[in-house]
Amino acid sequence: MSYKIYAHSDFIKHQLSENHPESPERLKILNELFDEAPFSQYLTSIDRKATQEDILAAHTKSYFALLEESVPDEGYMPIGHEAILNPYSLNAALLASGTMLQAVDGVKTGNTDRVFCALRPPGHHAESHRGMGFCLLNHIFIAALYAKKQGFKKIALIDFDVHHGNGTDEMMKRHGPEDMLFISTHEFPLYPGTGGPNTDIPGSVKNICLPKHSGSKEMRKIYTEDIFPELEEFSPDLVLLSAGFDAHTSDPLATLGWTEEDYNWLGENFSHYKAIACLEGGYQLEALKSSAEAFLRGFFNIQP
Repeated sequence: MSYKIYAHSDFIKHQLSENHPESPERLKILNELFDEAPFSQYLTSIDRKATQEDILAAHTKSYFALLEESVPDEGYMPIGHEAILNPYSLNAALLASGTMLQAVDGVKTGNTDRVFCALRPPGHHAESHRGMGFCLLNHIFIAALYAKKQGFKKIALIDFDVHHGNGTDEMMKRHGPEDMLFISTHEFPLYPGTGGPNTDIPGSVKNICLPKHSGSKEMRKIYTEDIFPELEEFSPDLVLLSAGFDAHTSDPLATLGWTEEDYNWLGENFSHYKAIACLEGGYQLEALKSSAEAFLRGFFNIQP
């Protein structure tokens, strides 16, 4: 088995505003982890940008034009609700999507089995026509459409960020191809207020709402009895993960109360697949680092 952690120093240059929770410090603390054994052996710097063709497979021309036109020479430029550009943001977003495409190529050629993409800005809130929720481009859906073009037949997108992946949901419902499955588990009600009851499309989109303070036991029950059996029945040849670590009990933006052991358990269960995980949320820095470490130890089958 071959595993990779993909990263790029330009992801740190993107910043939404001073003292914003989606800060460069998130990747700086993860880089501390990646510089240490056993993770340093997997770390690879990727320098691939998504092309306009890659982006327009998922996003509208008018939105991409807005992104290009709005990049400021200095300071910050808001383009939506909690979607903010600095001079380096669009470059970072294109690199982030390109990193996911490189990961798809690596799995397709057999060079790697599982990849963790340590990227920012995150992506799962970005809809086809707008950015929001700290997100500019929807990296996981861009990667899913690219994977289809590269010959992957059945692709599952699983989102375990504490917030609903509304952008991925919207894109799936707008133009998701056949043989693609999206499942989101998320605290509800919570930002962005989407993904509530009765929003599923059988065989295509499944939204599972987790009550506040529902904790580890409820999460594991749902994954064990519902999600993993459905995933096994679907039998994907590629799994793409929106890996948010903001359901952790220490995270300030939510209340689900997950632990490092839960993320390790998720990583172990997804290690049965050819899979690519991209970083989404996680805002308490020490919890982000410990949760990502636990997930990777499971995902890469690293023994204690």
